[in-house]
Amino acid sequence: MNKTKRFFIGNEVENTVMKGERTLFVRGWQPSTEILSRALNNDCAHIHICYFDPVKMKQFELWKDLVWGLLQHKIPVTLDYDIKYADDVYEMELHKCEHFIPVITGVLPNIEKYHKNTVFRVGDKGWRSTNQGVYTFPLSNMFRKGYLTPWKKFTNDKEID
Repeated sequence: MNKTKRFFIGNEVENTVMKGERTLFVRGWQPSTEILSRALNNDCAHIHICYFDPVKMKQFELWKDLVWGLLQHKIPVTLDYDIKYADDVYEMELHKCEHFIPVITGVLPNIEKYHKNTVFRVGDKGWRSTNQGVYTFPLSNMFRKGYLTPWKKFTNDKEID
């Protein structure tokens, strides 16, 4: 993906509820009117915002207003964000909108090199804090080929100005 281009069009390839749909991919924060205009003018059924970085901009409210503004048009919006922002995004209350699709990203390099007994754990903020307990998933169950989107699938997007 070209790091200077702000908008791309293609079909959603990741395993979300919008997989296969024509999508406007947006690099970072952009004005909502520009995003909406590009999505509608290019017959996109879905908007996928990548590179969520509110710390860089130090403006969580600006991001919240952007996503809520898009969701008001009843177009599904995916926000792809790092797991470290999970609480912050939850506090934006975007999950209250049925058209919001959160993609929480955790980076785990070299997955294939891990031992077969390796388990991925989703914890909590503290003992009995917010979850009913701790979720654990054997990597062998989580990383099945059906869940994998190969890198080559991400190369068919068309850059737009």
